[in-house]
Amino acid sequence: LINILDETDILSAINVAESLLTRLDVIVGLNDRVSKMEYENDLRDYIAEHPWLLGPNCQTFKVESCNRTIVEKAIDLAKQAEDDGEVYDQVWCAFDKDCFPAQNFNSAISKAESNNIHVAYSNEAFELWYLLHFEFLQSQLSRKDYMAKLKEHLGHKYSKNDKSMYDALSDKQNTAIKNAKNLLIFHSSKNPADSNPSTTVFILVEELNKYL
Repeated sequence: LINILDETDILSAINVAESLLTRLDVIVGLNDRVSKMEYENDLRDYIAEHPWLLGPNCQTFKVESCNRTIVEKAIDLAKQAEDDGEVYDQVWCAFDKDCFPAQNFNSAISKAESNNIHVAYSNEAFELWYLLHFEFLQSQLSRKDYMAKLKEHLGHKYSKNDKSMYDALSDKQNTAIKNAKNLLIFHSSKNPADSNPSTTVFILVEELNKYL
């Protein structure tokens, strides 16, 4: 019996050690990405795969679907966590207006807010947030137009996984936040779908900055 217990303890210790080594590799991977200044897309996807990097009770998920589906998934996960005795400090959804109907976009935001879920939305696309680092604009633009303007500012073609974005934007964040706030003021009498262009990504950024 003593031998069996000893073997069990040894196996348990080995499993714990292997688990710790795996997590250490993940942390090293995150450090490498930060050191190389990989910008939002790479870091976001990496953390989404390993949400415990943000904290023991953190969960992330990725939904390639309509705005309302994203919100409903967030509500379900928050409720499940509460039922399990875990309470999230904050729950965020991030999505774009794109070509989704105005009613769907507005109702998704309203449903999120009524369930104490924060929304970082962009109308019409996330690239607006990048553009606001360079200029304040009030004209309605398509995603294609965003790409063209970003090319002008960056001096090269923009791509979603462009690792040079950090260097291009890092010292302009305050400008982007100021421009995004002014856009919301400009559209203060309109609903989110009619507020084109506008973005609330800056609110999420300001919140994340508190932990840096």
